[in-house]
Amino acid sequence: MVGIGVSGELSAAGGVAGGLTAFVLTPDLFAQLCCGAVAGSVNFYTLGSNACTFIKHQKKVDVVVNHIYLSTGHNSVLTHHHMPASLVDHEHLVELLTEQHSQSE
Repeated sequence: MVGIGVSGELSAAGGVAGGLTAFVLTPDLFAQLCCGAVAGSVNFYTLGSNACTFIKHQKKVDVVVNHIYLSTGHNSVLTHHHMPASLVDHEHLVELLTEQHSQSE
């Protein structure tokens, strides 16, 4: 389950321990996110678009809806590491979105 919290932050259930969280960028979620370029466009910002006040985030990154992305914490997501959710059947997608690993794994 992924959504925008009351203070504008991305909230995701499940994912990977150590600050990485896998989630599907649905059309509804995409409409809510800032998607401003961060760290030279390596990441994009996931604060809610209504809550983001950074003028420099006017430069948006190209993201693909219905793809699986990895959140790195601190309201950002890896821009270039994603895959179509359609490549994973529903059972395995649920497993992926809820599995937990240490950073070393």
